Amino acid sequence: MLLFAVPTATVPPGGWEERTIALDPTGCRKLVEAGTPTDLTPAGTNGNESSNSVATPSPSGGAADALSALSSGSQTAYIRIFWMDPANIKVNQDVTQVHWSYNGSTVSSAYANGYFNWFTFTQWSKISSSLTAAYQSGNTSILGTTTSDHKSTFCVPLPTTYTHYYYVRMWGHANGTAPWSQSSDSVDECFPFHWDKITAYGAFPGF
Repeated sequence: MLLFAVPTATVPPGGWEERTIALDPTGCRKLVEAGTPTDLTPAGTNGNESSNSVATPSPSGGAADALSALSSGSQTAYIRIFWMDPANIKVNQDVTQVHWSYNGSTVSSAYANGYFNWFTFTQWSKISSSLTAAYQSGNTSILGTTTSDHKSTFCVPLPTTYTHYYYVRMWGHANGTAPWSQSSDSVDECFPFHWDKITAYGAFPGF
């Protein structure tokens, strides 16, 4: 079982990517290359399936609707987490995207998207998923959260393998910035799995 919980970090202007260069399963270590991504659409793999959903938060006391005309800008940002096998094939992915308008002190006209993807060739399937969107206190930000669970029987007769995205979160702040956080793990994998991520401003380009 591998469990990763990442504290809140803010997406830099050019986005941020972390990708695995080498794995050391015995020492439970990996070598990671990190920096501004040059390609936000890493190649997918045959056999992938996907689903998506959208959620719109309820304004608190109508404040968000009243702010629409005052907004000085709008922004979109996303966080993409994907678990990979030793061949660097993405076995499943969970993406949270938020859209919002902002004026420096509050946000309005906000909503969130959730995108989920899994590799059917090695018998992966999605068990469940969820998406929520909520204005934070005083409408100072929008928080989009996805969760999802995936499983594969590829390792039979060994136990079923699971990956769990306990939360994948993206905030849209009143100053136009977008912090993110995630917690996910893999359970009973017959090969050492690892996760990578991409965060960026702009619309999620798809799998």
